[in-house]
Amino acid sequence: MGLVVEQRLPLSAGVRGNSDSADLDLERPRGARVIGRPSRAELLALVAVLTTFFPLANTVLAGTMNSLLLLLLTGAWACWHRRRDVAGGVLVGAAAVFKLFPAALLPYLAWRRHWKLLAAAAVTGLAGVGLGLAVTSLDHNIYYFREMLPHLAAGTGYRENQSLAGVAARICDPDTTNAGGSAGWCGRLIDWPAVLVLLTIVWRLTSRASRSGLEFALAVTALPLISSVTWSFPLVILILPIALLVRQAMSGRMPRGQIRALMGAWVCFSAAPAVHYLLIVYPLPHWTGVLDLMPQGVTRLVGEAYFIGTLVVFGGICLALRTERRSESAVTPPALAA
Repeated sequence: MGLVVEQRLPLSAGVRGNSDSADLDLERPRGARVIGRPSRAELLALVAVLTTFFPLANTVLAGTMNSLLLLLLTGAWACWHRRRDVAGGVLVGAAAVFKLFPAALLPYLAWRRHWKLLAAAAVTGLAGVGLGLAVTSLDHNIYYFREMLPHLAAGTGYRENQSLAGVAARICDPDTTNAGGSAGWCGRLIDWPAVLVLLTIVWRLTSRASRSGLEFALAVTALPLISSVTWSFPLVILILPIALLVRQAMSGRMPRGQIRALMGAWVCFSAAPAVHYLLIVYPLPHWTGVLDLMPQGVTRLVGEAYFIGTLVVFGGICLALRTERRSESAVTPPALAA
C-alpha cells in the first residue's frame, strides 16, 4: 500500500498544478519507450511496400508535394511521441498550409489537451497564410477561399475521389463516377453518419493518459476518409500507419488474420489500381442478363480499391491499438501491487 501511495503522490501534485503537468506525470513511463531500429525483414517489407505503392508513384510522377506532406506528418508524429509539442505543432501547422485536410487533426489534439502543440500549429498556420498573401496576392487567396474551397467541400462522386463522400455519391448516383458532381442529400445521408462513426471510433480509442504512436497514426489514417475530396496523391500519408502495422506484423504481435488483411490492403494499393486504369482503357465486355453483373462488379471493386485499402489500414490500426491497450492494462496492476 505504501508503494501505491507514493506512486500517486506526483499525480495529485500535478492535478493541483495544471492539466499539462498531470498528463506529464501520467505519461512519463510510457513516453520513454522508443520504437527501435527495424529488422532486416521489416526493411525488406517496407521496401516492397514503397516500390509498389501506387499513390507514391503517382505523386512522384506528377511532381506534387504530397511526399513533403508525409514527411511533415511523420515528423509531427515523432515529435508528439517524444513530447516535443512545439516542434510537432509547427510541423502540423506547416502540413495544413500545404494541404488543408491535416487541419482536421486539431480537434483531436484539442480533445487530448495538447495546448502548446495547438498554439504552435495555429501560429505556424497563420504565418503560412500570411506568407502566401505576400508571395501571391490578395485576389488569388480570395478566389481560393470563395470559389475553390466551397467547391471542394461539396465533394464529388468522380472515380478518383476515394473518400467516404466520394463513395457515398457513387452509391447514390453511379453516373457521378464519370461525370463528377455530388449526389445531394442522398450522399450526405450516407457520408455524414459514416464520418460520425469514424470519429467516434477515434474518440473511443483516444487516451489522455498515454501517448501511443498507433493512436496518432489512427487519427492520420482517418484524414483521407473524412475529407470531402481525396485523390490518390494524399494517400501517401498512409505509409506512416502501414509502416507501424508492418512493425506489428514482423514482431509477432499481429494475428494471422490481420496479416492477411494487411496483405489485402497492399494489393489494394499496388495491383488493383493498375487493373482499375487498365479497365478504363480496355473495359470488360458486356454479358447478357444477370451475368453482366460480374464484369460490372469487378470493375466497381477495383475502382474502389484505394478506399477499401484505407479502411483495412484504419481497421488494422484500431485492432493493434486495442491490443496494445489491453496488454498495458494487464501489466499495470501487478506493477502497482508490487
